[in-house]
Amino acid sequence: MISKFANVFESAKLGEGVKVGAFAEIGRNVKIGDGSNISAGVYIPENVIIEDNVDLTVEISNADHW
Repeated sequence: MISKFANVFESAKLGEGVKVGAFAEIGRNVKIGDGSNISAGVYIPENVIIEDNVDLTVEISNADHW
């Protein structure tokens, strides 16, 4: 499933069962393997290859709480 709020370039190739969250950006000529999960807000620049069953997420921390 690809969120309607994600930006996926037409030249990107997504495998079977790939999920792309809202506000993620998948660059030109990116290849994402089967079963991978690209969480909301993840940026993947052009020409990156991601293998099968990879989970990419964004981690946000607040330095004020250290």
